[in-house]
Parts: sequence; C-alpha cells; structure tokens
Amino acid sequence: MEGLRELAGNCSEFSLEFEDYPDDNFPAVSIESASDSPRFRRCTLQQHELGAFFQDDATRNYSLRLICVGINTRGKTRLHVDGRAFREALQGMNLDPWIEHFIRTQEPGFHHSGFPSTDDTASYSLKFRQLMAVWTCRRGPTGNFSSKCIILDTGMSPSSLLGDRIGLEKYLRVFQSEANSALYLPFVLATSSLRWMEGRLERILHVIRDVEERTGHGSWGRGRFEEERDSIPTLTATLGAQLNVVAVLPLHLRTVESTFCYVERLVGTLSETKDEHLRPSEASMTEALRILKHECSVVIERCAVLETRVRSQTSVLFTFLTHEDSKINIEVANASRALAEATRQDSSSMKTIAVLTMAFLPATFLAALFSIPSLGWDQPDKFVIYWACVIPITVLTFALWALLTKKRAIFDLVRLVRGRKELEHKGMALEELSIRR
Repeated sequence: MEGLRELAGNCSEFSLEFEDYPDDNFPAVSIESASDSPRFRRCTLQQHELGAFFQDDATRNYSLRLICVGINTRGKTRLHVDGRAFREALQGMNLDPWIEHFIRTQEPGFHHSGFPSTDDTASYSLKFRQLMAVWTCRRGPTGNFSSKCIILDTGMSPSSLLGDRIGLEKYLRVFQSEANSALYLPFVLATSSLRWMEGRLERILHVIRDVEERTGHGSWGRGRFEEERDSIPTLTATLGAQLNVVAVLPLHLRTVESTFCYVERLVGTLSETKDEHLRPSEASMTEALRILKHECSVVIERCAVLETRVRSQTSVLFTFLTHEDSKINIEVANASRALAEATRQDSSSMKTIAVLTMAFLPATFLAALFSIPSLGWDQPDKFVIYWACVIPITVLTFALWALLTKKRAIFDLVRLVRGRKELEHKGMALEELSIRR
C-alpha cells in the first residue's frame, strides 16, 4: 500500500490544475450529533475557510462535514479553487494519497482503502457521471462514525449539486438520523445517483417516444413518416446524443451496485464485532439495500432496451435518408435521360444539316465556278459537263465522309465479307475433296 501511495504522489502524468472561479462561495453541509437529534446545517464557505472546516473541534461532535467544489474535466482536470486551500482541505480530511490519484484521473467507479475503525481512517472515492465524491470515515471516541467529504461537481455551479440538479441535500436530510454511521455517506451518494440516473432515463424515454411518433416506427409510431427530409439530420443528432448517455449509464449503474455491495459487506463486518456501539442500528438503510440492488439491476436492463430502441430508430432514419437520396437520384437520372434525348435530337438535326450541306456544297461550288464569264461556260452543251463534274465530286465527298466517320464499321464489314469468302472457299474445297474420294 505504501508503494501505491508513493506512486500516486509522484505521478506527474496526471497533475491537478487549479483555476480561479468568479464565485468564491463554496456550499457546505455539516451534521452535528446531539443528544436529542442531529443538527443539519448548510452554510457557505470562503476559500481560506476550507482547511479549517475539516479541523477537529473538541467542543463539537460532527457526524458529517461536506463541501462542494467545482471541477472542469474538459482537457486537463482543473479545479475551481485555490490550490493551497484545496490541499489544506485534503490534509484536514486525512485523505489517503492513493485516493488523490482518482481525483487527477477522474476514473469512474467506487474505490476504498478498507473498513473504518478506531485505529484507522478509511478513504473513499466514488465517481459517477454527474459528480465525484472523496471522503474519509473514522470511528470517534463515543463509538459513532465521523465523515469528511469533498464533492467535485462537473457542473459550473457547485450549489446546483445540493439543489435541484442532483438533489443531494434532500437525501442527506432524509437519512440524517443515521449520519453517525459508516453506512450513511456511501448509501446516500449511491441512492441519490441512482435516482438521478432513473430521471435521466425517463427523459431519454420521452425523447425516444417523440422520435418514434415522428418516424412512424416503433411502439409509439403511427405507421408513416410525415417529416421533411431536412428534419432527418436533426432527429439523428438527437438520437446520437441520447445514445451516448444510454451507452455510458450502465457503467455508472454498476458503480452504484458495487457501492451497495460494499455497504452490505460493511453491515456484516459491523454485525460481527462484539462492541455494542458498532452494531448497525440503521434498519431503514439495511432494509432498503436489497430493494435498491434489485432496482439497480432493473435499470441496467432498461438501459439495454432503450439503447436497442435508439439504434433501431437510427436505422429507420438512415433508411429514410437513403430512400430520399434514391428518389433524388431517380429524379437526376430522369433529368439526365431527358437531357440526353434532347442532345440526341439536336445531334440528329445537326447531322441532317451536315448531310444536306455535303449534298449541295459541291454543286454550289461548281455552279459558282461555271458562272465565271471568262471561262466560257455559258454554252448550252457545257451543261452536261457541269453535271458530269457535280455527280462524281458529290459521291466522292460522301465516300470520304463515310470513310472518316464510319471507318471502323467499314473495316468490320470488309473483314466480315472476307471471312464469308474464305468460308465459302474452304467449303468448296472440302466438297471437291469429298467428291474425289
């Protein structure tokens, strides 16, 4: 274990970066154990107060101290807090350096250094899609457990984590009577995350139903597609965004499941001890574990079903898009065919004009030549000479045109005639040979 701590401390590949954030207020929650009932208190801390918040106070017995810090995971991990203040907070928590490695890497999953006891502080890391929590838990002198936690919120506003976006504060308040238990924080974090993922899946389901209704395919389809072609890329992008979420959620749900399994093992460990203070008195949480684990399995299966429906709708949209492209291609082909027909007609017209020109050009040329007075072609008997020159020259013109334009066809015809003559000659030779025999 010491080797892991040393490697985590010397790892320069995953280094934390800190950046100033305009809002210097950090939401914090504390639960103080009292004789009558736990006292839940929410406050706001400044950066210089983070380290002191986790310092032990002999006059007060805290079951939980929790603060929220914003984090930016795009590119390198950057925390929206002063680096020195954050280090002081980690020292006040007595967080295992091995767990700090998961803050740098933002690795999803549930990680812990063991079970809490009087002599040892257990450190934890819990990373879901929407948040990351690191905390320590240690048994106090009175037999109760005390937890110190930092929530790293991937949203831009850490206060939203406790509020409506995740609603973590609601779960902390509901189970605050068990805040002095080692089960409290992992149970609350896993349960709130499970509820958040269920809500996210419900929103995805509404999106899928809307797409199915618009495409006409699926459980909510009307059997026909009535959207314009331009809407298909928008629907495809919407489904792609939902698919990214549905494909990743099972990983985080298995993290929730492993957290519940750890809580079950912790219950067994505490139940086996002879110390009366360590026996679990958290009946509400222990009874809920079996239900929540089953619920988590059902949600994982639901993710698989929704992923299948998203992929099915994506295929439908791709088919529609291909069909629309085929219709456009058919229209282009018809237009090309019409253009080719028009071109052919123009070509026929030009060919006719060319033929007429070749037919009359020699006669026109010779008529102009014979009309020259100085040559004396105006005698009546010279008219026969005119036609004797026009007809051969016209025939020769057509012959040259045919030779130049139909050269290949003429050569093929010549070869065909030669081949027939050779066949006839061979047939006659064979006939003579058979007669002689």
